[in-house]
Amino acid sequence: MDSRKLFAVGAAMALVLTSFAGSADAQGRGRGNAKKNKAKVAVPATPGAPVVVIFKESDRPKFQQYFVAHKFVAEPLPPGIAMNIARGKPLPGGINARVLPADLLVYVPRDPGLRYYIVGDRVVAVREGTIVDVLLNILK
Repeated sequence: MDSRKLFAVGAAMALVLTSFAGSADAQGRGRGNAKKNKAKVAVPATPGAPVVVIFKESDRPKFQQYFVAHKFVAEPLPPGIAMNIARGKPLPGGINARVLPADLLVYVPRDPGLRYYIVGDRVVAVREGTIVDVLLNILK
């Protein structure tokens, strides 16, 4: 290969590499994908729905005593997931949601549509995949 062809191939490769680097650089700074980001805004499943209170503040000591006696260990949630454990939001998939022990079900309302889970250091009530109520910092 003569020097002109070698130079041309090298210049073409450099041009291709710089175009890839430029497009990757723009993605991290909020350029492009604007329509995709707007579509992912979290909206409560039922806007304007009344707030349902499942857990009472008087239940907190009962839950805490049970978890201390049975040596439950709270696994901290990543900040992004912890932020999404809120009323009106769907229960995030792929998280370690343990079913509430049967001994504690006597303290919560019996409703065939509700499911109760332990998620990190929280106890949540879920109806049809949507979080209805949250008891925060119960395992601390």
